[in-house]
Amino acid sequence: MNLQFISNEEAVERFCLDEHEPFGDMGFETVILLEGDTVIDGNLDTEWYEKLMEENDREPDQDLILVNGNLTVNGTVTPGGDGLPFLFVNGNITCDFLLSYDECICITGDADIKYAFYGEYNDGMIEICGKTRVPWLLNSDHYSQINHEGAITINCYSDYYDHFDYDFSRKDFIRAFRDEVLDFSDTDARIDVDKFLAILKSGETPLKPGAKTERMLISEEIDRIITDGLATEIDFSNKKLNDFPAGFTSLKNLRILNLAGNNIKILPDSLGDLVNLEELDISGNPVCLIPSTIGNLRHLKKLNLGNTVIEKLPESATQCPLKELILQECPLNMDAFVKVESLELLDLSGTTDDDPVDFPEAVCGLKNLKKLDISDTTFKELPDSFRELTNLEDLNLNRALQYIKELPDLSGLRSLNKVSVNGQIKSGILYPLINVIKPIFKVTSLKRLDIDRFGERTEELDDDDYAELLRDVENDPELSRIINGSFVKTIYDDGDEIWKGIVRPAPSYLDLEGIGALENLEFLDISFNGLKELPAEFSELKNLKFVDLQYNCLNLKKRLELKKQMPQTIFDFRFNKDDETEKGPEIQAFKTMQTLIKEANSAMARRNDFDSLVSAIEKYDAVLAMFSSGEVVDEYNHLYAHYGRLYSLTYILANCSGGLKKKEILENRHEQIKWGTKLMELVPGIIWHFTDIGQFHRECLRIAANSVAWQMYELCSDRENLEKALEIIDRGVEHIDNTSQYFIFDTKVRILLKLGMEQQAWEIVKICLKNDPDFQDFTDLRNDPRYIAWLEN
Repeated sequence: MNLQFISNEEAVERFCLDEHEPFGDMGFETVILLEGDTVIDGNLDTEWYEKLMEENDREPDQDLILVNGNLTVNGTVTPGGDGLPFLFVNGNITCDFLLSYDECICITGDADIKYAFYGEYNDGMIEICGKTRVPWLLNSDHYSQINHEGAITINCYSDYYDHFDYDFSRKDFIRAFRDEVLDFSDTDARIDVDKFLAILKSGETPLKPGAKTERMLISEEIDRIITDGLATEIDFSNKKLNDFPAGFTSLKNLRILNLAGNNIKILPDSLGDLVNLEELDISGNPVCLIPSTIGNLRHLKKLNLGNTVIEKLPESATQCPLKELILQECPLNMDAFVKVESLELLDLSGTTDDDPVDFPEAVCGLKNLKKLDISDTTFKELPDSFRELTNLEDLNLNRALQYIKELPDLSGLRSLNKVSVNGQIKSGILYPLINVIKPIFKVTSLKRLDIDRFGERTEELDDDDYAELLRDVENDPELSRIINGSFVKTIYDDGDEIWKGIVRPAPSYLDLEGIGALENLEFLDISFNGLKELPAEFSELKNLKFVDLQYNCLNLKKRLELKKQMPQTIFDFRFNKDDETEKGPEIQAFKTMQTLIKEANSAMARRNDFDSLVSAIEKYDAVLAMFSSGEVVDEYNHLYAHYGRLYSLTYILANCSGGLKKKEILENRHEQIKWGTKLMELVPGIIWHFTDIGQFHRECLRIAANSVAWQMYELCSDRENLEKALEIIDRGVEHIDNTSQYFIFDTKVRILLKLGMEQQAWEIVKICLKNDPDFQDFTDLRNDPRYIAWLEN
């Protein structure tokens, strides 16, 4: 072994460490250079490193082991499990095991690993520039740049595809691997890496007999479907397919085919043989061309090509009776847009680059079009022929007004009931002014209108960017006036010169004049606009049911006036700026109520402190007394006080029951039923799901339904009340959004089991554990003999 010690500077210069992050930036104390091909009998690990340093009268430090040549290790390579030293091999590496932890490893050539590579989640990384030949590759969310050949890949961390296209992930462990290599100490089985590597070294396989990779299972499923020949619907989305399953085109009964999220590049001409196909989804594939035989699909109604690289449809597509066409994020050639006259829904969102382009006139000839999405685009203008879309019901213009200076007259679009248009842009700093949207106020059929995020925008620019901005607005007198009147050059102490100014001022109530004509409007979003007041005609919108006014500047007096003028309307006034100088009994009462809620929330946050929770309930009761007396009126805070009071009760029982008597526990259960029922009654019948207020309404239903149903489960044994509890918990189930809310499923399962409805209960348990293998509430049920027997059957 030709051993030398060189400086970091010499290593960086001689071996181009700068080309391999982070080696060039580390500033190693010592570089241990092994010049030429090197063979190590045994492991290259921290013990080997420390012994080497000791033999050479050196202290281990922030060091690098650098091999200038090929490295052969007759054992395991794991140089610095706790971070240092790093390892850089300027050549190939051959070893039994290669383990990467906190340290960084770089191999500029190939890697031949006899048994396995393992990357452990930590701060380190590994880069192998050449090919990696290894039978097993295990990774646990470790940053690994490896191009392997034929390895069986295992994601030890999750079920997601991060650095590799895995053969096995956590959901497969129990199914595929022998118990000897699994760790069952957690709620879900995990790979025990040490045992796994030991099994490999012994020459045995860690797999169960007959275990198959996901690819093998998918391939078998494809063969089964093709052999059967009777499929009418196929969902093979996100199956890691590299090719279109050729045999699918022989399935003459196929009506729905979903191949979204794969890696399919070419669609076969035989696609046209699926003569009964009604829906085709190939979104999220690198497909660049649609075969002309698509014209043979005379029943095709829905076609999703979103997030592909398709630039245009073949002319033959006009022969399909398409109702829905999704081209989201496709790099379309607008000049070659194919007019499919039967279309009712067209999604062109994100189909332009950053430069302004002409709107495709062919779209304006789609007389049957009901929904059009041109969000996230850079069209120069909407042509006057746009008014010919007389059947249009839903128009999305979000992030689409950057270059559009004036909208056409839309008053003739009498079917239009929803328009979304915000002040954001695709790129750059040219923001649209809110006055562009004025023609929308003439569309009296509108029921929903979103005109948000037109608030003030400021920028800091250097000389070049400021000059470019002036050139961009030189043909726009209004923007030129705003920019020239606001930008000021600032010179900092270090000599830097920056232009600071407003590129878009906040809108005023004058910009909303004319909105009173929208007599059918039910939903309005004017959030994030910085409005200080609204036009007087606003109160004429008698059908308005919900207004989102978040992040404006309406003072408390104006907000209370609006509530009085429009008692039928739900307002979201959060994050408006209050004027501290405002006075008056109503204003003072409202501020008192807000202070009480803040104090109650602070007390409730001490969820393990019985006295604090009792104090929270008392303060929520004081708030509710103000509402009962008519002293204050506000739907959101009225509902929130009920929500907070119920939560405080649940915390007392869950966290402080050890100090309660049986009678007090019983009283708490009945109180939860009482207040949970009240909370559910207060939630409006119509929930605006895609609003923050709507999300809060759904949260109230989740918590209230779960609390009431669980206490009924605890208190009742008769079938009538248990069935009523089942109805109530289903109100919460309707609003489950993600696995963090699966506690609601737990309540439903317990009620079902108490009713003797095991089949339904076990089906829910199976689905929940599939989606969240670590779900703690089902720890007992996953091992329940009844559930295990049901699974086996």
